[in-house]
Amino acid sequence: MELLVNLITDADPLVQQNTLETITQLAADCMCRISLNESNVIAPLLEVLKSDYPAIQALALQVLYVVCQEQCISTSVKENNGL
Repeated sequence: MELLVNLITDADPLVQQNTLETITQLAADCMCRISLNESNVIAPLLEVLKSDYPAIQALALQVLYVVCQEQCISTSVKENNGL
């Protein structure tokens, strides 16, 4: 999971987009959401919300929406000044 999380902030927007699409699919599973949280996914997601590409921003928001279904992740978002 950490490899994927590291690719969220890759310099190539296409890599970012594909990574976010993959994480969106994985985040549908409860155990994957917990694993994403353990891989510190929140900070990179908040970072790419500043992207110049609306598609990347939308995907990052979608991932945040899905992963925030876990209480521990919602807390991580607040701790990273995301809300």
